[in-house]
Amino acid sequence: MPTATAMGNGLAKGDGRDGHLRRSLAKTDLVVLGEWGMAPLTDEHRRDLLRLLDDRHGRRTTLVASHLPIDHWHGPSVSRC
Repeated sequence: MPTATAMGNGLAKGDGRDGHLRRSLAKTDLVVLGEWGMAPLTDEHRRDLLRLLDDRHGRRTTLVASHLPIDHWHGPSVSRC
């Protein structure tokens, strides 16, 4: 089963695997975003995440789990590095 870790860390970028990984994650029945908001996202990570969510919207299930209260999800530590 594919993991988003490679895409999130940028490891698949530049060698052609990022497109394959995105397509694979888009077809996976359930994607779990665990520990959401515990580390800041770069602009590149935010774009990758939005692409993934757009690919999955209305088609597959995405679960977001975090110990961070929802009202802090859009704070500086999550939205900016």
